[in-house]
Amino acid sequence: MKGCRMPGCQRFASRHWALVDVCYHCFDNIQAETQRFYAKRIKASERTLYKQIQNIRGKAQ
Repeated sequence: MKGCRMPGCQRFASRHWALVDVCYHCFDNIQAETQRFYAKRIKASERTLYKQIQNIRGKAQ
C-alpha cells in the first residue's frame, strides 16, 4: 500500500487528488479548502494544500 504524499503525513493513501495519492484525512481537508475557495471565503493565495499538491505533481513530472 502506498503512503499519503502530503508533507508530514504518515497515513496510508486511500484516495487521489489531482493524481496524487492522499489519505482520507488529507483528502477531506483538501476538499474543504476547495469548497471554501469556490465559496469565496478564502483567496487563491490562502490555498496552502492546493499549493502543496501542485508542488508534489511538479516533482513527479
